[in-house]
Amino acid sequence: MRLILLISASFATLLFLLSIPPVKSSLSHLCNAATTRPAPILLTPWDAVGGCGSSSGSVASDMQLKWIGRGVSGALFDFEAIAGQSLNFDTAGVGNVSGDGIITGLNTSSWLLSLFYHPRIIDFKLTLPLVIKHGYFDGAGYSTGTISDMSLDISKKWGMEGAVTTGISLSFPTGSTNIPQLQDNSGTLLAPPYFQTGSGMFGGSARMEYLMDRDWGFINVGASYSGGFFAMITDEYNIDTDDIYNPKPVSTHKVFKLSREGWGGINDEGTVSPDNVSMYVDLEKKASSFAHGVSLCFSFPLRNGRWQQGSLDLTNYSSTNPKAQIQQYVDTVHDPSDGARLLYTNPVVVGTMDNNWLIEQYDWIKLNTYPSVTLQYSIEKSDATFPILLGGMVRFEFDQGIKFASLSGGVGFKFPVY
Repeated sequence: MRLILLISASFATLLFLLSIPPVKSSLSHLCNAATTRPAPILLTPWDAVGGCGSSSGSVASDMQLKWIGRGVSGALFDFEAIAGQSLNFDTAGVGNVSGDGIITGLNTSSWLLSLFYHPRIIDFKLTLPLVIKHGYFDGAGYSTGTISDMSLDISKKWGMEGAVTTGISLSFPTGSTNIPQLQDNSGTLLAPPYFQTGSGMFGGSARMEYLMDRDWGFINVGASYSGGFFAMITDEYNIDTDDIYNPKPVSTHKVFKLSREGWGGINDEGTVSPDNVSMYVDLEKKASSFAHGVSLCFSFPLRNGRWQQGSLDLTNYSSTNPKAQIQQYVDTVHDPSDGARLLYTNPVVVGTMDNNWLIEQYDWIKLNTYPSVTLQYSIEKSDATFPILLGGMVRFEFDQGIKFASLSGGVGFKFPVY
């Protein structure tokens, strides 16, 4: 079923983006052709909402308001800002961490700053997300921020009425993925992914939407596929021995490569983020000077996530031996006390200290992910020059029943730049 969804979404997106010739819109809301484009009456892309079309990034785990409304009309460049606050109510272990440590009290403040460019054929949207995350892990309080992963959204409307929209969104790893644990003086143990501000992945999403415009408002239905695909991966390490009591592995060379593990992307820190398939329906109801918006989104992660933790081990293997030889040995050597078990878990030879090789061992912590449903209500002040949006969202997860997962609220505004 997952493969069918992926193939169908990919084929449909390529078909619309590459094979169908552009058709000029026949909408009546037209502006001066020398400086403007046909007035956009359709809602903005579903690329800022966690789990529903967003590319694989840190903001993907934080609920963000979706703009459901007519927005700014007639400008070539528009600016949009959405500020939000989300609270996670999974107090037994926010983020579903099983293994070393419990996360509690996780909440996120976020600001999405977006610039739209509307030429006649394709729409562009560049987004800079800013986030501040608060929470506790193993009893220690964390506060991390601020820049998250930037994204570029490219979309196109098709047909005489522009009813069909297809688009892709690309995300770039501008956020941080190496924030250390507060309890770890060595700096080799990383804080859980939920406290990192970035994904460490070059990700993307593809989506298709169909809008039914009515006198009283509109109905919009769509589907998307998102995931992380490429990353800068370390292929050569060294060791920082400035503090002989707390040596640290240091990346000395990275390569850009396809970085996938099953139905998910894996970054240089070993964190696996699952791909997501989402389906959603949006409804707008116009009033005299306001528009009411409702959105319902179903999101299906295609695998569980994973969090990697490393620990250094000073071996008795002399540094006079070639590094490649030692790496091959530690990959295959068995525990002397149990010949059926490997001595090291996911070992990487990172450097030398005291004339011996240092090995970093990696342990995996499973991050459970569940299907979820997100419900949003918003109200938009109808204004072609300076519309304002106010709304809230709730998310439920399906984990042996339905549980209340998180709550979010926010405010946004738009204005024409040129």
